[in-house]
Amino acid sequence: MRNKLILSLLLLTAAFLFFITNRGAYKGYFQADSLDNLALAHAVGWDTIVNPLLLPTVPVDNFRPVGMAFLKLMSNTAGLRFPPYVAALQLLHLLNACLVFLLLRKLGLPALAAATGVLFFAFHMALFSVLWEPMFVFDLLCGFFCLLSVLTYIDGHWIVSFFLFWLAYRSKENAIMLPLVLAAYESRFGLKKFRRLVPFFALSVLLGVQALNHNLTRDSAYTLRFDPASVWKCISFYSSQLLLIPFAGLAILIAPFARNRRLVFGFAAFCALMLPMLLLPGRLFGAYLYVPLIAIAICLGALAELQPKVAIAVVLLLWIPWNFVNMRWLRNTELARADKARLYVGAVLKVARDNPQITAFLYHGIPIEWWAISGAVHFSRSGKGEVNVLNVSDPKALMVMQSETPIAVLDWEPTLPSGSVVSLLRTPQTPDLSYVKMDRATPVWQLVSGWNLDNKGLYRWIAPSATARLARSPDAKQFELVVNVANGYLKYEPHIHLRVLLDGHPIGERDFDRETFGPIRWNLDPAPAGPVTVSFEIEPGFRTDPKGDLMGLSVGSFGFIAQ
Repeated sequence: MRNKLILSLLLLTAAFLFFITNRGAYKGYFQADSLDNLALAHAVGWDTIVNPLLLPTVPVDNFRPVGMAFLKLMSNTAGLRFPPYVAALQLLHLLNACLVFLLLRKLGLPALAAATGVLFFAFHMALFSVLWEPMFVFDLLCGFFCLLSVLTYIDGHWIVSFFLFWLAYRSKENAIMLPLVLAAYESRFGLKKFRRLVPFFALSVLLGVQALNHNLTRDSAYTLRFDPASVWKCISFYSSQLLLIPFAGLAILIAPFARNRRLVFGFAAFCALMLPMLLLPGRLFGAYLYVPLIAIAICLGALAELQPKVAIAVVLLLWIPWNFVNMRWLRNTELARADKARLYVGAVLKVARDNPQITAFLYHGIPIEWWAISGAVHFSRSGKGEVNVLNVSDPKALMVMQSETPIAVLDWEPTLPSGSVVSLLRTPQTPDLSYVKMDRATPVWQLVSGWNLDNKGLYRWIAPSATARLARSPDAKQFELVVNVANGYLKYEPHIHLRVLLDGHPIGERDFDRETFGPIRWNLDPAPAGPVTVSFEIEPGFRTDPKGDLMGLSVGSFGFIAQ
């Protein structure tokens, strides 16, 4: 009774601490990959999700139908409200922790030793992202089905176990190594009935051959790398994540020498589950340790059986506080990111919903990966229509701006306390301005060529030859150009000559050989109102960096004025 009471208090305290520790997750927000996956899951039909569950093939696009089914159900019910996703992730993690406890008990560990292994697993801050971000639900589900597969195999239901292994693989590909874990169990604890593992290994080999074949035909972050440098890079990263101390995780290599069959089994299971991850140097995330940490929990439970008081004291007094310290570091960074992402994606969603005709989104800076824009837009439109997302300085963006395509320009300003987003819209009905000022509201689509569109301050650099488009007003009497010619620029080129032309006809010239700030005006001959192409020609251009672009003049504003 005393042990049961201690165990109950321990588990209740752990659950309480878990929710207190991770309550900040409800203030988080989606990462770009989460939005991308949610948009896909929200848009595809159930047949797209079910069909891959029926065929033993490796999707070229890494489509994971079990996780997509989860995201589809959540997106259909919660939309883009973030807290329900966090609640689902954390409840699923606690369910997995219960399954880990059950697994350790089935391996013959005492309840307190099993609880010690579970505490190590449940509070591990290498898994921080798994508990805070929906994009890692694939790891959660893979762990869930791997645990169920092992548990049912231990109970002798190998056909059910095989089906659960298939669901684990369709949750995430690193479950492909689970047959080795089952073989290790059969060797150490089972009845040596290895023949019932034949279907497991047959499916694993079939999928593995397909995966290796795909690996030979692509070069991306998901490509398997077999060279020693890549493998060492992965070992360095994950060994530092295992105990949250650089390379401390390499201590697991001592486990086989302990001559304890549970320790040896845990070590063998860990090595098997880690193997695919050691070949992916382009995808290094602590969250990917989720399934291998189940094996580490077995090792720690075995240690707790040998030295229960020491192991429990270490976990409660050192491990959990150390993870809490790491969580605070990670939490502050994540919440700062989430605040910016929420503000930015909210602006994108508003533009997408209010302007369904907009198909091209151009951005000035961004506090989140650019594909968050396409993910948010696709989600709001249920995957209907193409969405073109480009950096405003991309040459392709210039082509889009000069076409008739409706566009939205998103300007992100990170220097303000919580960031700021300005959205500019251009449709075929949007009139050109007669006077353009350089600020966050500049209609960049009127800057036709030769402009530094990355520079979004009060002045923009133009090349030695630049053009823009204006709408000449009926009362235009003068053309005004505001420049910034500082002595710092003149040291590179002491004499700068400027010519201004309207539709190819010169209207004025100006030489700059001393510091000049402010407006320059030229009188205009009478002409009808309408669209006009303005050309700026500067001789000579100069470079502040030998490898940099050729620069002409720093322009603050330009256009037609009445006097």
